Amino acid sequence: MRGFALMFALGGCTQILGLDEPTAVTGRYATRAIRNGTDKLPVLETVPRELDIAMLRLDGELPRPVDLDASGRLAFILGNAGDPYRIAMTRDGTTLEYQLAAPALDLTPPSFGRSDRAKVPMSTGIGYEITGTVTSQYSMVATTGVWASGDRGNTGTNTNFVVDWTSANPLSNPIGMIDFGLGDRTYMLIFDRNAGTTQTHIIIKQYREDDVKLTAGVVTSFMGPVMNISPTDCAHVKVPLLAENTRLMATGLPAAIQKTWDVLALPAPVLGPEGLLVARANTANLTADPDVMSMIANPFPGHTLGVRMVVVADFDIAYPGASAIKMPVQSTHVVAPPSACSSPTAFTKFVGVPDDFKLAGTAPGMVTLDRSRDPVLSWSMKMGTADRYTIAIREVLGVPDGAGGTTTDLGPLAPTVYITTDKSATIDLARLVMGKSYVFVVIAEEGFPDIAKGDLYASSLPFGRILAWSDVFTIAN
Repeated sequence: MRGFALMFALGGCTQILGLDEPTAVTGRYATRAIRNGTDKLPVLETVPRELDIAMLRLDGELPRPVDLDASGRLAFILGNAGDPYRIAMTRDGTTLEYQLAAPALDLTPPSFGRSDRAKVPMSTGIGYEITGTVTSQYSMVATTGVWASGDRGNTGTNTNFVVDWTSANPLSNPIGMIDFGLGDRTYMLIFDRNAGTTQTHIIIKQYREDDVKLTAGVVTSFMGPVMNISPTDCAHVKVPLLAENTRLMATGLPAAIQKTWDVLALPAPVLGPEGLLVARANTANLTADPDVMSMIANPFPGHTLGVRMVVVADFDIAYPGASAIKMPVQSTHVVAPPSACSSPTAFTKFVGVPDDFKLAGTAPGMVTLDRSRDPVLSWSMKMGTADRYTIAIREVLGVPDGAGGTTTDLGPLAPTVYITTDKSATIDLARLVMGKSYVFVVIAEEGFPDIAKGDLYASSLPFGRILAWSDVFTIAN
């Protein structure tokens, strides 16, 4: 606990010695998680995070370890208030590096699901054989407590099917075994078109709830009727899909390949705009802005509704001299529906689009680096702002296309990911190898009300996120 003791030992000494006043940065490193309580309603909890090593890097200094106590509290000393710092957290070979200048830190990323959930072995599933009258366009299984959902895929029917739980979609990895004895709730949901609307969408019409405890390696099956569910929430879904498409095109992107909306049941907006499906557009590529008055059933107790808009456009990435591949630029915005159905959903603020990338001050193409220091990746923001940026690196490869030419492929994510609140990030020089080509993936997000206080993860609605790509940089030296 050297760091904690040093903060107190230095108090007053710097003034006597005539030195600049050192500043202590304190914080915590943990996980902000959610599980169901004994009443099977969502409950937030803070749980420790496993960590191999934490390293602090200050400008002009060698990296040094950061002290953390058993609860995840951390502390270190800066020369002056407001000095920038880099704090890198490494676990199992993957590093998350925060580049900040905040005087306090709350590094508690979200996790949806019990921290004690067991991983799902192969061949584990859940099956349903529904009896009685069912009018169904789409069926799925969803669970709270471990927060995941899955559908039948291309097997079975909408009333007689098995979900391979190893392939279900969790809100947070890894997918967990369902155990009602630990508070998990499981729902079989039947969606159908909402009658009487001109722009078709599907909502939950019928459901059943079961006490499920999965058994490893087998299918746990249920048979019986479903119940009709009465809609309780009115949502006036008005989503500016075409305007968002136009906004993205103004940054140089082509027309969107996907424009859609849905309504989610959010277990805890403070963890982020992630939730379970309760309604969605009946197509993934709408040609007009939806303006739909819909009564929606929300079978998930303790969950609030969020209306999500998603617009996706293609972005071309090409290895030098090779044909390009297309990667998605995705715009996602989530807002809370108004309490009165007479008022439409209001998408009033949009996260900006990262653009004009430069590495060590050089535009994409061939880049010569100063090998005595880590280079800086910078970008500008078009059509909006952001609270936080997450930056990852992927190598760009040229591979044979089978027809005598070369096409582009991407390598895996580099093992270091950077998080910053500025429109720049310092990149580890060792990640950039002479003669190789790279692209940077930047996720810009807005909706973190306490980020200026050092809380990088607590979120709120409205929320926006854009995933963008740089053009290709080739390292000359």
